[in-house]
Amino acid sequence: MLGGDPGQGGRVERPGVGQDAAGTRPSVLAARAGMTKATLGELVDQLERLGYVTRQTDPADRRAKLVRPTPRVREVTALVQQVNDAIERRLQADLGEATYAALRQALLTLVPRSRQRIQPRIPPPRPRD
Repeated sequence: MLGGDPGQGGRVERPGVGQDAAGTRPSVLAARAGMTKATLGELVDQLERLGYVTRQTDPADRRAKLVRPTPRVREVTALVQQVNDAIERRLQADLGEATYAALRQALLTLVPRSRQRIQPRIPPPRPRD
């Protein structure tokens, strides 16, 4: 699992997953994702239309909004975790422990670098027929 320590065995929880059920301000999500607030706003718009998140007023500050995951996003997150785990088990079996550990470490090294260079862009919605 790319979010955890390569030396640990078993399941490793990814930082931030499942920690925001009460909701998170869009500015915090943008900072975590390395995105601009405007880009994140577009993403949240799309995710809300698809039923993955809701926007609700922050009880601590009625002017602010919180983005909250829906049960649908929890189902998708669990499925992604299962697929990721299966891919990692397959790679481990195919490559052997030492090669797999080296590959995993190389990928973990690249992740922070790629986040600095790449600003995610959300494509415009496709016209409906």
